[in-house]
Amino acid sequence: MKTGDNWKGWTIEELLGEGAFGQVFKISRVEMGNKYYSALKVINIPNSSGEYSALKNQGMNDSDINRYFRDIAEDFSVELRMMDELKGHSNIVSYENHLIEKKTDGIGWTIYIQMELLTSLLKYSKENRLSENDIIKLGVDMCEALEACRKMNIIHRDIKPANIF
Repeated sequence: MKTGDNWKGWTIEELLGEGAFGQVFKISRVEMGNKYYSALKVINIPNSSGEYSALKNQGMNDSDINRYFRDIAEDFSVELRMMDELKGHSNIVSYENHLIEKKTDGIGWTIYIQMELLTSLLKYSKENRLSENDIIKLGVDMCEALEACRKMNIIHRDIKPANIF
């Protein structure tokens, strides 16, 4: 994947992780002699050619499949709007930018989400000892983040150590 086409000046440093919905990369950009870092989540819809084949085998035609994948991309668009509304909350990863792009070489969409680059709790706790006060503060911070989501009628659905930063 080349970010230069979509994120002028940003370069992929490394793959940080992969999940059911995509990959997350550490990206960087140099400007005026300063190096800046960010995270870029890349979501492919469909995630594999197998998804397309499965829908074909269920009797869907290309028009229906296109509409199906477009609906998924639109769902992500709604989620991005909510992320934008939560921007600035100190206990929620900050959304910075995004691009939703129709694939030119087939059916589907690619979604790029640029976010604040943070260290996962799993990585941090392996390298640093957490005190009882640190753990209590973390619990309070998580509750405040969930309360901010609740106020917007958002249910996270994927709370796990890998998603805590």
